[in-house]
Amino acid sequence: MIALGEVIAPPILTDESEAEQQFWVGERPQGKERRTKFRVLRLPNMPLWESEYPALLSHLAVARARGGTVFSLEQDQWNAILEIADDEERAAFSMRKQRASGQGYGLTSAERRAVERHAQTMAEEYFLREGYEVEDVSRTRSYDLHCKRDDDELRVEVKGTTGDGASVFLTRNEVEHARKFAGRVAFFLVRNICLDRSGAEPAARGGEVILMHPWEIDHGTLTPLQFEYRLPPDSSTG
Repeated sequence: MIALGEVIAPPILTDESEAEQQFWVGERPQGKERRTKFRVLRLPNMPLWESEYPALLSHLAVARARGGTVFSLEQDQWNAILEIADDEERAAFSMRKQRASGQGYGLTSAERRAVERHAQTMAEEYFLREGYEVEDVSRTRSYDLHCKRDDDELRVEVKGTTGDGASVFLTRNEVEHARKFAGRVAFFLVRNICLDRSGAEPAARGGEVILMHPWEIDHGTLTPLQFEYRLPPDSSTG
């Protein structure tokens, strides 16, 4: 398994983008066709080899059939794949205890993922409506969405919370990036997201959007919550 992707918009009649046209060999089709938007998830632990995860990957429909183009995937299978393909350090950060007004105090990992995906989808849909080409770069960059519209390029930091959004948690890289690219970064916060826990998997819906564009990060208040300690070079066991 070398890549994962999610469909983020229903099919509509539209022209093919210039970025896609370069991959045609020979004469390409002309005019509008039904196309959909999807995002590719660039996960750091890819590729995943079936021999290493036989209990999961060998049971997928695409692994059993060895042919065709479309296969269904259960929600628990999708979550399991994301767990083993995701970045461990990034996942560990999101699981740290957070305050009630922050991004996920008391939520399970599945609930946090639902909240994050919902906020990300809302941000993508917003910037697509604004005429941007949207790329999900959250797995490889210090921000979440790279948006381009003609000569305008915008970097978007996305956060989601079931609380009031009075505070959110940022990594050191996110702070440094917002400062380095000041004026070219937007902050997209979805607060008061509702969680539906009635199904087998939690589902997030609703929420209020706060958009800061451009995002002047130092106009808010940054509070250091932890320190990294490096032992002196002459440390020894004993």
